[in-house]
Amino acid sequence: MSGFSLTNTDVILRISVAFLSGLLIGLERQLNGRTAGIHTCVLVSIGSCLFIFVGYGLGEINSPSRIAAQIVTGIGFIGSGVIIKDNEGVRGINSAGTVWCVGSVGALCGCGFWLTGLCSSILILVCNYILRDAHLKMCLQVLNLYSSKEKQHTDASDSV
Repeated sequence: MSGFSLTNTDVILRISVAFLSGLLIGLERQLNGRTAGIHTCVLVSIGSCLFIFVGYGLGEINSPSRIAAQIVTGIGFIGSGVIIKDNEGVRGINSAGTVWCVGSVGALCGCGFWLTGLCSSILILVCNYILRDAHLKMCLQVLNLYSSKEKQHTDASDSV
């Protein structure tokens, strides 16, 4: 038996923050029609948190870090399942990255770093929401620049 012990309050707090973090990130994904939504993000976050508890419960001093390493690998495998290649290109890379990040948030909560997990969730939301919009605006600007140069080139060719 290990020396690991948590109060019920601490366990509930850690799992609750993992749940809330997964819920917030998953909600953003779902509202934007992404492949990994609420259900996936909540399950990954809580599952990662619970695996860290298992690592502590096994009693070896390095066990939580070993469990965390396996979470990274396992979540990478799950994330690869949301990446789709079709005729239009590759889709789902951001969803895979989000699932991977949600796994780390759950692991943070399981280790007791629930405030770091919550702050990380906010940064993930900022990345997924604000940076996506900034990226789209940049792409539109590039397309507009390209189409205006194309139009200038066409107009110059027509006048000759």
